[in-house]
Amino acid sequence: MVAVALLAGCARAELNHRLRPGMSVEQVKALVGPQDEYRTIGDYEVYSYYNKVGSAWHRVDYHCIFKDGKIVEHGAGEIRHNRKTGEVFIMPPQ
Repeated sequence: MVAVALLAGCARAELNHRLRPGMSVEQVKALVGPQDEYRTIGDYEVYSYYNKVGSAWHRVDYHCIFKDGKIVEHGAGEIRHNRKTGEVFIMPPQ
């Protein structure tokens, strides 16, 4: 179980190191590859990457949120939408 957690942490750290706010969709795809899921929420685009670590029960969900074609946020966790402000953000894992 500890090894799975360490591998998951490595996967997140690798993506966090490579991606930066302001990068374009094309830059992200060149570094990470095609997304596993795509969706739009208001003015935002969300690219999700599902990295299975160890087994189907242990996975890291990593997301890139774009606005106007540029990353505004990226990281592991769950996508949330504030309906009052329209903002889309990532809730980090607990």
